[in-house]
Amino acid sequence: MQASRITVGNTYAVKRSGVLMRFRVTKVATIRGSSTYSEVTGVLVDQENDMATMPVSEVIGPYAEQAELAEKARKEMEERQQAAGAIKAKQDRLVNLFFGKTGLSKSPKSEYSNPFRATYHGVEISKEGIEALLKFFDTDHAERKYGV
Repeated sequence: MQASRITVGNTYAVKRSGVLMRFRVTKVATIRGSSTYSEVTGVLVDQENDMATMPVSEVIGPYAEQAELAEKARKEMEERQQAAGAIKAKQDRLVNLFFGKTGLSKSPKSEYSNPFRATYHGVEISKEGIEALLKFFDTDHAERKYGV
């Protein structure tokens, strides 16, 4: 954030160890010399009112605005995780249904050696799994029950 936009007495957001914190500005200083830079001094409200001086670049923006954006991002992430979890549950259900209907068993050695497995992109079916599924659907029982 630019030093000219920071006002003494206002509360701004800063990140410390990846956590958004409130920072109440008490002083904005521009130091001129061989290189010019600005720094802010203030109180870290969330850390028992510890005083801190930091470069202006560490000030993210007004706290209320940044907290709202962080909350929105957290909710969106949570929704994405819930949606991914629901898809994974459906994939697992389908894989278990395939195992149940074909009579094949899951390999305790490795997930990769199983004829059916849920992956990031969907459900993978090996050659063995394809044969078992075709055999299931080709039987008279499947023809009567499923109309195949």
